[in-house]
Amino acid sequence: SLPGLITCQVVYGLSGGLVVPALSCMIARWEPRSQRGRLATIIYTGSQFSAVFTALFTGYITYSYNWRLVFYILGCVPLLWVIPWLLLISDNPADSKLISAEEKDLLMRETSTSGLRPRIRDIPFSNILSSRAVWGIIFANIGCSWATMHTSLLLPQFLHQVLLLPIHHNSIISSLPYIGCCLVGLLASCFYTWMTTTMGVAHTAARKICSSICLWGFAGLTLTVPLISQDTVLVTIACTGAYSLMGFNLVGAWSNPLDITPNYVGTIMGISFVCYFCQKRLGLSAKKHPILSLMK
Repeated sequence: SLPGLITCQVVYGLSGGLVVPALSCMIARWEPRSQRGRLATIIYTGSQFSAVFTALFTGYITYSYNWRLVFYILGCVPLLWVIPWLLLISDNPADSKLISAEEKDLLMRETSTSGLRPRIRDIPFSNILSSRAVWGIIFANIGCSWATMHTSLLLPQFLHQVLLLPIHHNSIISSLPYIGCCLVGLLASCFYTWMTTTMGVAHTAARKICSSICLWGFAGLTLTVPLISQDTVLVTIACTGAYSLMGFNLVGAWSNPLDITPNYVGTIMGISFVCYFCQKRLGLSAKKHPILSLMK
């Protein structure tokens, strides 16, 4: 029924909106300054791996079996994940039984979060919303989320409507950008560590360099697609290379709130997600954009 579908989508969206702010707060407590960039990158590349799996899995299951089966299986996977999460994960490193005393001491020395979570009335919303650094982070992340929407929404349409690929081939090619993003993200974390430790680049400057590589690189490669629109191989290479550079943003603007305000990183990421949601509503109008018909 339509009401049931709408209710499921609303609950799904509300629950998904909590993930990134919650993870950001946990990363602020678990990532030491000397290894900054690595933990966040490893965690957030998980979403890219899941996108790869989902693209391949849903295309094959839908083509070979039934589209309803996709929802049943993907709905059961998070239920299995909850069990080890509740049994093994702790919010505070001091309460964890999985790390050694030396690791706990390292985290105590190299993290700058307070012992207690700030209450809502203690969050300085006016200072956060008037900060140029915060808005710079938000706009950079909006640019990356627009690129993500381009890849997840328009690329499959382009492959199907313009290049006329069948759905199971479409899913394979659509997964390649996410694989590239995973690999580049891991390499970007090493690049970030090299810049900040070996080259002595400040963390803020290193974040800006990584985000610039991401955004400008994506724009440059994407602009070539209309010129090569009839060549499946070149389109695949350009789109894969463009979205792969999103991995640099994981150690760029995406992780920047950990530097400027570790105690309120969840709030900043939550505000970023509100802005992302607003621009996503605008971007959905591109789903039937006339450019797709013009490029046939």
